[in-house]
Amino acid sequence: GGGKTCIMAEVDRLRPSYARVTIVQHQARSVVRKYRKKRRYLQLWRLKEMIPSLAQQGAVDEVDILEETTRYILSLEQKLLEKVREHGLPEKLVKMKDNPAVSDDEDAKDNTDMNMMKCILHKFAQPEIERRLEDQKIEDEKQILEILETGR
Repeated sequence: GGGKTCIMAEVDRLRPSYARVTIVQHQARSVVRKYRKKRRYLQLWRLKEMIPSLAQQGAVDEVDILEETTRYILSLEQKLLEKVREHGLPEKLVKMKDNPAVSDDEDAKDNTDMNMMKCILHKFAQPEIERRLEDQKIEDEKQILEILETGR
């Protein structure tokens, strides 16, 4: 065995320092990869449970979950825009509304109004979405630290 150790030491010295990975670093990366994989599956499971067309199904492919989620979000957005078109903007959003672009072409005006509504709704929702993402990021970081400390 001594010759092998000597050869391995020489090979390791030939490697640039940034490419050398200690056993601890390797284990830490492995733990983080395992955590991220677990986290991804948890998030996919949560998405699956939120989507009516998938909630009652057993095993579903990751791509199917993402495609159905996209369809579901677009359908919810469409329903929301139809409600806004039918009942008008809620009071909070009316205050944010700029003057709509004036157009003689009714289809173009309708499309401009829909795009404006989308922009207003997205602008209104953005701070809440960012707050939730920040909360999730903090929770993820806590869990990663816990995993690194316990080794699980």
